[in-house]
Amino acid sequence: MKNTKILYLHTFSSDADHVARALEKNGLPFEFRLVNNDQSLLEECQTFQPDLVLVDDSFSASDEWNAMQIAERECPDVPVILLSDEIHESELAEVIRLAVSVQQGQGEDGAHRLHQTNQRMLELIGTIEDGLITLDCAWRITYANLPAAQFIGVLPGELIGRNLWEQFPALLGTPIETHYRAVMTQRIPVRFEAKGVMTEAKYEIRVHPSSEGIAIYAINITERTRTETQLKQLNQALEKRIQELEAERMRWQGVVEGIADEVWICTPDGKISLINLPSVTPMGLEEFENKTIEELYQEVDILNLDGTLRPVEDAPLLRSVQGKIVRGEEIMRHRETGRLRYREYSSAPMRDAEGKITGSVAIVRDITDFKTAQAQIAQLARFPDENPYPILRISSNGLIRYANAAAAPVMRIWQLVAGQPVPDFWRALIDRTLASSMPKELVEQAEDRTYHFTLVPVMPGDYVNVYGIDITDLKRAESELARVNEQLAERAKQLEDRNSKFALLNKMGGLLESCQTLQEAYRVIAEFGTLLFDGDCGVVYRISNLHDQTETVTAWGNPPVCLTDNMFHPDQCWALRRGQVHLVQNVETGLVCQHVLRNVELGVVGSALCIPMLAQGEVVGLLQLQSQINGIAVEKQQLAETVAEHLALVLASIQLRETLQEMAIRDPLTGLFNRRYFAQSLERELHRAKRHKRQVGILMIDVDHFKAFNDTYGHDVGDMVLRSLAEELESQVRKEDVVCRYGGEEFAVILPDASLADSVERAEQLRQHVQTVTLSNLGQPFVNITASFGVAIFPQHGETAEKVLRASDVALYQAKSSGRNRVVSANPI
Repeated sequence: MKNTKILYLHTFSSDADHVARALEKNGLPFEFRLVNNDQSLLEECQTFQPDLVLVDDSFSASDEWNAMQIAERECPDVPVILLSDEIHESELAEVIRLAVSVQQGQGEDGAHRLHQTNQRMLELIGTIEDGLITLDCAWRITYANLPAAQFIGVLPGELIGRNLWEQFPALLGTPIETHYRAVMTQRIPVRFEAKGVMTEAKYEIRVHPSSEGIAIYAINITERTRTETQLKQLNQALEKRIQELEAERMRWQGVVEGIADEVWICTPDGKISLINLPSVTPMGLEEFENKTIEELYQEVDILNLDGTLRPVEDAPLLRSVQGKIVRGEEIMRHRETGRLRYREYSSAPMRDAEGKITGSVAIVRDITDFKTAQAQIAQLARFPDENPYPILRISSNGLIRYANAAAAPVMRIWQLVAGQPVPDFWRALIDRTLASSMPKELVEQAEDRTYHFTLVPVMPGDYVNVYGIDITDLKRAESELARVNEQLAERAKQLEDRNSKFALLNKMGGLLESCQTLQEAYRVIAEFGTLLFDGDCGVVYRISNLHDQTETVTAWGNPPVCLTDNMFHPDQCWALRRGQVHLVQNVETGLVCQHVLRNVELGVVGSALCIPMLAQGEVVGLLQLQSQINGIAVEKQQLAETVAEHLALVLASIQLRETLQEMAIRDPLTGLFNRRYFAQSLERELHRAKRHKRQVGILMIDVDHFKAFNDTYGHDVGDMVLRSLAEELESQVRKEDVVCRYGGEEFAVILPDASLADSVERAEQLRQHVQTVTLSNLGQPFVNITASFGVAIFPQHGETAEKVLRASDVALYQAKSSGRNRVVSANPI
């Protein structure tokens, strides 16, 4: 009997010895050749010309398939058998005898059993999770397992024998066709990524040349890609931490250089042989290298996500030393400090070349910030339910899909619950909103409250979001204004019935009622004041909304005699201080108001009368009369009181209008004054400073990294940052200072009577205070803010508002470009 030539493709030499012993034991003459890669297999098939080819199944599924393809191509008449590590020696000899008998044509039973062996190989390949397709040189599909068919979107049986390009013409002209043809012609493997033909799944495609054509492996990487995308979005909040770890990585030298995650290596006896810098920094575990896992567990508690304590014997590194691959999440708590860190770990055994376990390694990622971000996202998701104003979602068919708790009054008026259709009037309004794709507005009463509703269509027109704002107080203010106007009209009517002495006053009242602007009213008051108080001069002052300033609005007679100062504090007037008429018949003996003293010293006034103008019990202005002679007649006093009362109603009406116009000078988000009011206030302060030869400080403030807040946490958190900064700034400045939102994330502060040193000092105090503020949501702190400050002074940095603002803006830019979170003053002109 001649020797049987056996070519054996194996991984370990011990496997080849096992086969050789089996052959010798069963008395089979043989000649053995061993190869351990595809190239050696190809060469030996051509030179050795074996009678039998054995393939060890310790290779990966793709490597086994390539090897069998090479053997079948180079040795077409030679049996190729796949061996398992678990096969007994007698079974191995039987398989070899069967293969020899098939080669020599000895019996159908042997061929049948060989067919079963090859069928076992196909079944094994069919169990792999990756897709596998083989094509012959005519581009016919010769094999396709189930994952491959799912990748294409058909059943496996529908593919066999089909021409690839005829079955899937959409692939023609695509990069996929280019790759496939390159492998078929050049016989060089390629790898690329592509989407499924009939699905949205993403695959990594590996194409290898085979004996009959090409073999295509499709590895589904959809979940991995999706996970990477989600992690990228959520890990933006960790960008700063990653940069810090990157800096640490550049300094790291050693075995784990370049790894940003924690790396723990453990010996078989449970000793920690290596931990990298990210492993020790968060919890201060530097001293635990070369100590045991048990010693580590004496310093920290490892908790499961449900809060239960994990015993030391369940430590991932110790379990991996026993040969297990362990993945999961855990909480590490430092016993001394109580600090908690969420960690995601993956632990696996380490083996030597012979497969013996030499220890274990764990890769750990700190996911504390990720968990915090998850919790914050969950909190933001509850925002509609926690909103104090009504929010509803109504579908295109009129059904109420959602209503928060604040919408309960509306739902009660409608006598509806979620899931029911809205009233017909609302249904028609929703139809118009969706048809126009434009928001609609509606005011509706719900119980004792009045709401302003805004209907916002959500494209492509499936539903409408309804946002309600409580405008009850605004409506009441409008009613109050109407009521005051009615009182003014009634008072004018009463004046018409007075005697001839008040006819002129009635005419003035009629003209005042016709005035459309404040300037018109001032001219009327000045004209009739001259006629009513002939020989005396008079001034009408208006009290500011903050009741901290009295300002001249009009004057008559001989103004240089009357006017002492266009502005003064209300406390400087006895009438305003007491809320009663204050008469000084003789300035030399009477109690003279402070704002009249200068005229007394100049000798241009003999008597003075100050009458507070009251409306609805509130002082809104002051009417002042000054006479060059001593004594003011009782009739003139009564007339002045009547005029003051009449003017008070006019000013009250104006003040109510200003209340309604408050939104024009207030920023709706922060409640601070807006840019328009800032410009007006700055001009006023500069004018006053120029007259009194004083200085005015200007602070320009910008929130650092505000775009990162918006990108990371969303615009709601960005708005929270702006509101919080506004509250802190307003709480830290003086009463006379003016804080405004200048635009976007930029704020401005006017500091009257402040030098450059004072302004820089105030800016530094504000900066230090801002950086100590921690924002929180539902009592949970989650972010700190900082701000950059630019400081400029009038007139040192400019004699106009425009120049001073430009100087402060340049200083702010220097503060941000030099590192942020700092104060920079402008350079003097």
